[in-house]
Amino acid sequence: MSNEEIDAISVCTPNYLHAPISIAALKAGKHVLCEKPMATTKEEAEEMIEASKQTGKKLMIAHNQRFVSSHVKVKELIEKGKIGKIYSFRTAFGHPGPEGWSADGRDSWFFKKDQAAMGAMGDLGVHKADLIRFLLGEEIIEVAAFVETIAKEQTDVDDNAVCLLKTESGIIGTLAASWSYNGKEDNSTIIYGEKGILRLEDDPDYSLVVQYKNGEVVNYKLSAIQSNE
Repeated sequence: MSNEEIDAISVCTPNYLHAPISIAALKAGKHVLCEKPMATTKEEAEEMIEASKQTGKKLMIAHNQRFVSSHVKVKELIEKGKIGKIYSFRTAFGHPGPEGWSADGRDSWFFKKDQAAMGAMGDLGVHKADLIRFLLGEEIIEVAAFVETIAKEQTDVDDNAVCLLKTESGIIGTLAASWSYNGKEDNSTIIYGEKGILRLEDDPDYSLVVQYKNGEVVNYKLSAIQSNE
């Protein structure tokens, strides 16, 4: 980190190292792109933010779903009032689990609580929690959830979670994160509004489908969402 030729670093370590490495890099004068989840505790995350403020260096968390074409388009449609007042949403991110693509397979740190701290919620759920905040432009103020370890015998971190979220303006919806979707990966989000429904990454042919209340359907064939493939 003392190398002056290095301007920025990308932190792609197990979760428990995100905060200490990011803070050290910021204090060494480097900009930081840190993988999600940001940290393993709220206190660690706040220390990272404070280090960024004190050093004047940029700290960004790699919530890459904000840059997916369908998500960018939906944010635009919502901001322009195309579907009116937002009533509800449901969002999900599930696949068979990290052993299918992790370098260490079934022995991956993803399954070790002392290194990962959390399972499917930390791996997948954080993407969708961030996405809802991004799309709706609101913070989540209330949460209720069921979190279980039911599909992966080799771990004691969560592999299934279903959450009920409420935003500042009273929009309520659900978020599901899972390592037990053993058929087709689900990376969809559906937003229900006054004038219609927005279906993101829910159709095999169109990354965004808008179903208006008057019966009109608009299909958008945009760039595909990122995946492990």
